[in-house]
Amino acid sequence: MDASQLEAACERMRGFVIPEAASRDRLTGSHVYGFLTCEHSVYLDFFGDKERRRSPGPALARLLARGVAFEDEIVAGLELIEPEFEPGDFVSGAEETRALMLEGVPGIYQAVLFEPPFLGIPDLMRRVEGESRFGDYGYEIGDVKSSYKPRADQALQVAFYSVLLEGLQGVLPQEGYLILRDGSEERFSIAELLPALEELLEEMGDLFSGRQGSFPHRSFACRDCKWRDVCAEGTGLDWLPGLTRAEQSLLRSEGFTELEDLARLEPEVAAEKETLSETLLVRARLHAEASVQGCAVPRRRPRLKDRMGQGCPVLIWSDAFDRRYLVFGLLPPGGEAQVFLAMDPGDEAAVFEQWRSCLPEGQSLCHAGAFMSSLHGILLAQGMPGEGPSLERRSLDLMNLARGGFVFPAPVREVSEVLASLQGNEPVGREEERLLALEDRDADTLRRLATEELADLQQLLLRLDEASV
Repeated sequence: MDASQLEAACERMRGFVIPEAASRDRLTGSHVYGFLTCEHSVYLDFFGDKERRRSPGPALARLLARGVAFEDEIVAGLELIEPEFEPGDFVSGAEETRALMLEGVPGIYQAVLFEPPFLGIPDLMRRVEGESRFGDYGYEIGDVKSSYKPRADQALQVAFYSVLLEGLQGVLPQEGYLILRDGSEERFSIAELLPALEELLEEMGDLFSGRQGSFPHRSFACRDCKWRDVCAEGTGLDWLPGLTRAEQSLLRSEGFTELEDLARLEPEVAAEKETLSETLLVRARLHAEASVQGCAVPRRRPRLKDRMGQGCPVLIWSDAFDRRYLVFGLLPPGGEAQVFLAMDPGDEAAVFEQWRSCLPEGQSLCHAGAFMSSLHGILLAQGMPGEGPSLERRSLDLMNLARGGFVFPAPVREVSEVLASLQGNEPVGREEERLLALEDRDADTLRRLATEELADLQQLLLRLDEASV
């Protein structure tokens, strides 16, 4: 994009309008950030009943608090000034921010960029060389994220702030940046992100204006969403997992609105729907059937032909925030579960070696997904990356096999949920308890939960063996 195209794109984005019927009159960076995860959640932020929102669960609240603590840690080492204003008085906050920019301070923490209906409060604003309304310097935007890798939604949030900054200093920052969990700085071009940001705001405008409907989209993100209870009341295709938003919309356009009708779809009726592929209709019917019956529905035989003899359930649990590997477990064939805990960072290498020495030779290592990423992480930390491929060849992801062999009435990401769904029971996961136990370094609870998951892995392996015959 040249300068005129950049300016035109920024002006088009400023044409965004929030309807009078909305319960709020400001669009923030958090809405841009969240729209890529679930646009319906953002829609409900503006048009939903605020009294029906959920509070974060204990584990999520702890993780959010750790993210805030990490941000404070990063900010403490930087030369930053924070604007002073009364809470909620964003007009004064924006004036104070502008005054600091006129002064030319090296950096600003939580600057207020207020250009109604847009409000941006980025974590970091850094002075850089270059012409702007303030002289021979300007500012660029950065955000602190507790993830180890940058994501598109994080970068778009910085791009949104940068457009607001362009309105204040008269020039769009060339780059933005993210400070990640390991302290590294990831830089990216703002101009390259503008088309995606412009498209996102256009889609949001269509949604708010009613030009397109807003429907729930069931995914793993629903578990921690404050609007989950509202979406769960939906009927028809609105709460059906396993389909993209576009696929749901296509099915609705062909008259499929009730799950029961879709679950009983006859082949001859499906053949009449020329705009729908046979693959989509079969997949949609299976998902509808699973939702109506409340239990998993077979899709195809699980593929276990490459398994090397009797499998050995294994697990590695890590604290994702600090990349600490605390729990190592295995259930050898015909034996009892063995759980090794590395509660002290200095014990990690010795505990890992103890666990690895107990792995049976020639057996598949059966796990519940994310095992190999954790294993590669610890091998890298211990200076043994070359051992990863041999262990990876023995790796058997039972969750992946289960999802390939069955269609589930709800998204599943834990072995206990898969087993419950296969039995037609309501899935009850242990993730919340496990995350809290990892956070609290609760050895007794971690040992119990690891033993239970190893037993579940063994049971799931048997179920998949039976289904593969």
